[in-house]
Amino acid sequence: MLEGLQAHYRVRRSDPEIARDLAQQLLTLAEGADKPAELMLAHGALGVECLMSGEFAAARKHLEQASPRLDWSRSGSSGVFYRCFGAWALWALGYADQAVEWSHEVLASAEVLSRWEWLATALALTARLHMFLRDAHMAQVRADAAIAIATEHGFPYELAQGTFVHGWALAHQGHLEEGVAEMRRAATALEATGFVARPRWLAFLAEACAKSDDPGMGLKLLGEGMASMKCTGERIYEAELHRLKGEFLLMCDAANALEAEDCFRTAVDVARRQGGRSLELRATVSLTGLLEKNDRRDEARTMLAQIYNWFTEGFETADLKDARALLDELGGQR
Repeated sequence: MLEGLQAHYRVRRSDPEIARDLAQQLLTLAEGADKPAELMLAHGALGVECLMSGEFAAARKHLEQASPRLDWSRSGSSGVFYRCFGAWALWALGYADQAVEWSHEVLASAEVLSRWEWLATALALTARLHMFLRDAHMAQVRADAAIAIATEHGFPYELAQGTFVHGWALAHQGHLEEGVAEMRRAATALEATGFVARPRWLAFLAEACAKSDDPGMGLKLLGEGMASMKCTGERIYEAELHRLKGEFLLMCDAANALEAEDCFRTAVDVARRQGGRSLELRATVSLTGLLEKNDRRDEARTMLAQIYNWFTEGFETADLKDARALLDELGGQR
């Protein structure tokens, strides 16, 4: 009963403090009993709460503790869910290659078990990982597979998720109008399933709108995302909301440079506080690109080199490629 109640608050995000408290209660009870499956679920539940709150290191700790106890035949969709969210935590912390490895593992396990709902969930969630990685091709591949299974077997939530990611992938591959329209339709379908608008979904939609020459709409959606963040307590994409606001302000008017710089610095500070190295890198690239344009190359080079040199993997991801290219342009030493 307690697990079901916690899941209700986790999904609805109507009171994030209650969701967090219930997850902690689950863990306390499980630690006092000799029931490995319950301990796995408790660590997973608390790990997801930490992830949504932007506590990436704590999320990884709990989700990794859940993983060794993972019994797919007993944990079912919860196991799929927690493993995929563990991959998200690894990406945020700066371990993109490990995140992809986790996603491959969970997909392989779901395929072996031949449970269509679990596989649809795994595909939809790993598609979203590829959105974080800015890999439009793989996001579309996973989304297409999720859509096909969800359509055939009648899984409306997975269908809506897959459709949203598919629209995002289209937008990032040059089909902006079609992609934005598909994302909007999917967002409406998600709301029909009881889904509460999440800051990260609004951020993805805002970015697509801005790419289609509508930065004003992008700023409006970001405002909604920030309001949603305060209500739901979801801070996994907090840094990105600030970064995107800076980018959209510059799209609207180059005279907004000082305000945009403040947004980028806020994004960097938020990411550092959360331990989100991938988000810190992305915000730093935006900031140093602006500093370069304002003839502050030395400051930009030092700042970008510091965060870039922290990374030990993920060098084929879009973010690290962008950072490397900018660092080379700045004359940075690697």
